[in-house]
Amino acid sequence: MIRYRTPLLAMAVVACTVSPAVRAQTSTQLLQDGIRAYGDLEFEAAAGFLRQSLETGEAEITSSDPTVRRVRLVARATALQYLAAAEIFLGYPDSAQATFQELVLLDVRYQPDRLVFPPEVTNVYDAVRAETKAVTVRAPDQAEFRVGEQQYQLQLFASSFHRAEASIETRGGTELRRLYRGPIADSVTVQWDGLDANGRPPLSATHQLVVTSLETDGTPVRSVRLPLAIEVDIRDTLPHPEPPADSLFLPEQTAPGPAYEALAGGLLMGGMLLIMPGALASDTDLGGARYVIGGAVSLAGITGFLTRRPGREIRANVEANAALRRGWQDRMQLVVRENETRLADIQLTVSAGAPTLIEQAER
Repeated sequence: MIRYRTPLLAMAVVACTVSPAVRAQTSTQLLQDGIRAYGDLEFEAAAGFLRQSLETGEAEITSSDPTVRRVRLVARATALQYLAAAEIFLGYPDSAQATFQELVLLDVRYQPDRLVFPPEVTNVYDAVRAETKAVTVRAPDQAEFRVGEQQYQLQLFASSFHRAEASIETRGGTELRRLYRGPIADSVTVQWDGLDANGRPPLSATHQLVVTSLETDGTPVRSVRLPLAIEVDIRDTLPHPEPPADSLFLPEQTAPGPAYEALAGGLLMGGMLLIMPGALASDTDLGGARYVIGGAVSLAGITGFLTRRPGREIRANVEANAALRRGWQDRMQLVVRENETRLADIQLTVSAGAPTLIEQAER
């Protein structure tokens, strides 16, 4: 669910827009007294009440409670408008212009009620607004989105036509991602996909959106810094499956022992027949027969060696081992694809804080 931080432009009397608890505050009472004195044409008294109201209510604008901040911004904008009008009628044009500039910087979209304030007041405000280069940021109070697929949307509203740039930075000022650089007349919508300039999500930390107003030559005038508390949610990945143990694999070649035993036995027996004829028959001369018998025995040994030769492939074992490896590789691919899906499914939760205006001279 997205809840938006809406710029406050209302010009209604605060007593009609705030709760009884807020109306009981001193700053609000002073504002009501100032508006009443202004309506009675007591401009000096009105200016006094309104300045006190601004002083006492200033701290509440930076409250961590968005509702309190919005109420106080309405009250402050109203006080600044009436104060500038009172200063104009008191003959303090420079003070009125400075007050109007503060009002523009508070909310660049503010428009005075032209049924309440005469042209000599509204014309001064319009001139100050046209000369002031400033931007108001409209951002979700809190938003959740998927990195790389969904967008975190921001709206930039300008006081007058000028160039501006917007970027996501660390609290230390390191730029993570440039979101926009160009002209802005009324408003511009910028989007962030949650990635930095290198295509990576940021770390969970408080970063900041920095929107800078620029002169025509690119010189920074002032900037708005909006804290963004970012929480990165990355799903845990699955461990890779272990490869099959060596003990599960069958031998893929015949062992050398039986082949050499057959060869050695055949040659030994054949040799014995050739060199020891008397062992077979002492009174008979076998002549060439012993050579035939010895050769046959030796040939049998050689044949046994060849049929049991070492390193002969055992086809059934080779196929069984290949199936074992394929099963492990298939499981590995499944885990790799699942982990890629999990790593790509990164959720960002972004919570916006209270903006801070930084003048170039203060940087």
